[in-house]
Amino acid sequence: MRVEPIPKYLLPHDVVLRKISKGKYEEETTESEIAVNNVRVEALDDSVLNKTNNEFTSKLVLFYDFENSTKGVEFRRGDKVIYDNEEYRVVSIDKICAFKEHHLEIGLV
Repeated sequence: MRVEPIPKYLLPHDVVLRKISKGKYEEETTESEIAVNNVRVEALDDSVLNKTNNEFTSKLVLFYDFENSTKGVEFRRGDKVIYDNEEYRVVSIDKICAFKEHHLEIGLV
């Protein structure tokens, strides 16, 4: 059974993914910037506890479709996303599968 990809008309946004690496003393450097097209960004109010029990609220959720979004993009926690001239940090990545990989739901703060 085939589950259809998210249609492109529902993926109207473009973002820039800033790949971040951390040095020995936790200083951040930008590895690269990648334009990611055909995604969806929505506001979301969701409280989450991380490993140290700090609570944060995701401001946005980014939907990345494996079929219709820019191919070959890998998201990692800690990377940054530029959307609407604002910078957000990737705090969660949920892979949604429907018989195969379908899309990612990425929490941004």
